[in-house]
Amino acid sequence: MGFVENSGIVATSPITTSKDLTPSPHVRYPMEPKKIASEIMKLSVPQKLILAQDIWDSIALEGGNLPLPQWQKRELEWRYAQYNQGEMGLHDWREVHEELRKTDL
Repeated sequence: MGFVENSGIVATSPITTSKDLTPSPHVRYPMEPKKIASEIMKLSVPQKLILAQDIWDSIALEGGNLPLPQWQKRELEWRYAQYNQGEMGLHDWREVHEELRKTDL
């Protein structure tokens, strides 16, 4: 379970090791968004990184249940069909990254 010690943030990640994934009893809800932002600004960079990882971990537990607009679904289906028909190739991410670094933006 994630917890940022001595940060001033009282909420901890609801991620537990119990099988039922019930939030820990010491988690206090809700915290106003402005208060959260204010508390985050008080954190050191390492503490912010830990918090960011805890947030991503909690999103990952959702099992891919992120909303996807219809236009994105159609685009992904179209690209996948193009790939399966051999009309679209793949690019290694390292090569793409290197090319992007060469580009003046």
